Amino acid sequence: SRPAASPRRAPRRPRGAIRTFGRAQAKLDAAREKEKERGTTRTDRAVGDLRVQLETTFAAEKAQASATFEAARTKLQADLEEVAVARDDARRQLVTEKTRADVATEELTTATARAGTDLRAPPSRCK
Repeated sequence: SRPAASPRRAPRRPRGAIRTFGRAQAKLDAAREKEKERGTTRTDRAVGDLRVQLETTFAAEKAQASATFEAARTKLQADLEEVAVARDDARRQLVTEKTRADVATEELTTATARAGTDLRAPPSRCK
């Protein structure tokens, strides 16, 4: 008779199969690591390209903003100089008109004084 049935063991692999499996696993691990490195390299390259693109865009936008600012500043400066010239002209005209008004007032005062003197004199009678 047979002894009691013992639980079944998994079939044993031949020694060469274990070595082959180990080599295949090592190759698979190496391939995974290589792909991981490639992915990291691709990611690094993509990030670098994006950085260069962003820096280029930023530099272009900065140059455009600077040019716009300088154009606006130049226009404003020209406008302010134009206003200053107009102000100076207006002041000169004001001084001229004030001088004319002073002269006219003096002449009017003199004429009024003469007329007042003539008016105080007795009127001559015509015969």
